[in-house]
Amino acid sequence: MFKLPIEDIHNILDLLTLDTLQKLACVSSLCRAVVVNYLNRRKSILFAKYVEDAAAFNDLLRCTGSVVSGSLALQLILPRASTNWHSTDMDIYISLSHKSTVMSFLADRGYNEINVENASPYYPLSAVNSVITMAKKSKTVDVVVSSTLDAIYPIFQFHSTPVMNYIGADSLFSAYPEMSTNFWGLLNSLSWRGGGRTRGYMNALAKYKRRGFNIQVVCAPCDVRVEGEHISRGYTHCRRIIRTSDDENCLWMSLDATRVPEERSKQGDAVVVWCLFGPCDCTVAVKRNVRLIIV
Repeated sequence: MFKLPIEDIHNILDLLTLDTLQKLACVSSLCRAVVVNYLNRRKSILFAKYVEDAAAFNDLLRCTGSVVSGSLALQLILPRASTNWHSTDMDIYISLSHKSTVMSFLADRGYNEINVENASPYYPLSAVNSVITMAKKSKTVDVVVSSTLDAIYPIFQFHSTPVMNYIGADSLFSAYPEMSTNFWGLLNSLSWRGGGRTRGYMNALAKYKRRGFNIQVVCAPCDVRVEGEHISRGYTHCRRIIRTSDDENCLWMSLDATRVPEERSKQGDAVVVWCLFGPCDCTVAVKRNVRLIIV
């Protein structure tokens, strides 16, 4: 396959899921280089729709620990051949300590602040400090400022599982890769707390339904008879399962060709613990020296 022209190789890779691409990248150093080059190329194309210098923007993500989520991240998580929509804006998730750096970067590239919300209809809990909307002609960037030191915290309070993904400077992450690649999702009960069922919230759900996602309130089947079995077996499609961003059911992939795609270094990174059904009083043991955030 690698004797084909690079465009033909990329057309083949367009058909593969992220899980398959990760496995292919583990076959050899050549496979790793081809897959990582392909994903970085797709990432740069997506970024370039909003920021002309995609490399400089990627450096900004790296130095601030910021990530891109929402529709743009979902487009990169899904096979390119299965996404027939165009994202209408870019969502950048940042920590409060790097707010000025990110805002200055966007302002230097022609973006102007048009709106600030201290409470977003998509995040009725305390995950978000503010949402700042920046615009440049027809382009819109939403800067979601986390209320914690970690940019990724709000992502696990979003309305449903298809958007629990993010693009880092050198990595990709999906909390529910199997469901997302099969265009199936679960509603996040956390997002319903505090009056989260606003018009904006419902419009967001409707948008992903129009894109072909089947978003359910409960897993099927998930009743009293099977719920305990789901939990005992670690059935991740059940809303009562307690998950962490570091567990084996998440998919994390390196976009650095020099690193093993599945080898994730958590030193200094936050581990987020969440449950789609709602908060839980259980104790989660984390063996590594990491920051633990319970959503």
